[in-house]
Amino acid sequence: MSAVTNEPLPVLIIGAGISGLSLASLLEHRGIPFHIFDTLPRSHSQGYSITLRWWAFEPLLNALGVDEQDFRAAVATDVAVGGDGYLQIMLRDAHTGEKLPALQTNEGKLFRANRTELREFFVRRLSPDRVHFECELTDVILDGDSVTAVFSNGQMMKGRLLVAADGVRSTVRSKLEPEAEPVLLPATVYMGQRRVPTSEYNHELGGYVEGSNALVAVGNQCIIGLQVVKHTPETVDYSWMYSRPGFHGSSEKESTRTSVASSEEMVSAVTDVRLALAEPFKGLLSEDRIRNDALYHWPMRSLRVPRELVQKRIDSNVVFIGDAVHAMPIFAGEGGNHGLLDGVQLAESLKVGVEQNNIDDAVQSFYDDAYERWQKGVEDSEKRLNDMHQPIEVWRKLSEKKMAK
Repeated sequence: MSAVTNEPLPVLIIGAGISGLSLASLLEHRGIPFHIFDTLPRSHSQGYSITLRWWAFEPLLNALGVDEQDFRAAVATDVAVGGDGYLQIMLRDAHTGEKLPALQTNEGKLFRANRTELREFFVRRLSPDRVHFECELTDVILDGDSVTAVFSNGQMMKGRLLVAADGVRSTVRSKLEPEAEPVLLPATVYMGQRRVPTSEYNHELGGYVEGSNALVAVGNQCIIGLQVVKHTPETVDYSWMYSRPGFHGSSEKESTRTSVASSEEMVSAVTDVRLALAEPFKGLLSEDRIRNDALYHWPMRSLRVPRELVQKRIDSNVVFIGDAVHAMPIFAGEGGNHGLLDGVQLAESLKVGVEQNNIDDAVQSFYDDAYERWQKGVEDSEKRLNDMHQPIEVWRKLSEKKMAK
């Protein structure tokens, strides 16, 4: 890699998602030159929310010198109504509506954040001339002691290090390590997006959510959930999901990409299940509501990139972070939190690497710290996704057993 000089080449970050922006904000904070690129426009809505966990956001805030309450006030889904993203960690029985309190878990501090506001929290901290939206990467040129990124608009930029933070369908990974591909998991997830007046939301769902920004129920080999995206005095945007075991469509290949689902497909998928549900889950999946929602099918994927593949790219001035190297299923996974922590850990390693004039060792140190965490995170997320689709009697017996202790 290129030696550190008085005017070093910048770090090139491909992808302005959670991991890329986390890294960029800390490089900015530490005065390390960088540029970050993303295919989508800044105005593109993320359209959903995410659960942020203490083990990921506390290291970020400590490194940035940001107070937790200020952070929540900037990104929480319900801050407009005086909330802080509160989550009640509890499952419900989808067929009775009752809580399964014995299954409540103590997972430390966590809260629900709006993904668009989280992106803006990061972008506002960056120098405008270092952020490049609507720049689609088309090629990566390995130049020995540097690396060049080529974009569809004709722009080219040389850097000392290229960070592949461009997601599960990473262009960088497909160019350099095409054999490393995500694995499709046997779960079909449908998701709908809905906006309702706040008064209607409070009347129909307020008594069930009890102030929480998410509600999850387990049924007979299915999962039903609600996640608040944005709660204001006037309206509530929320997403709902229905998941069952098995691939979408008649073959595994039909399930590989996120796609728009038709209302007919969705109604057909949930009709029989809905009849056995209790409120609020029965109403959540009502045919009238579904036909007015934005509907999607989400493939559940995971990715493990062998250590030797990422390792060999250190000498090529390329490092992988986030979903580009450790994708986890959207539901039951923690890919976003691991991506957030990736940015923190890589920034710390690069800080030391710049100080010691050795970027190679900095990237090596980052992989040494992060790789086993990634593998465990992927394994745990796959197991959670599988476990969540158990028969309802298994859940009830598990709850009874824990209550009897």
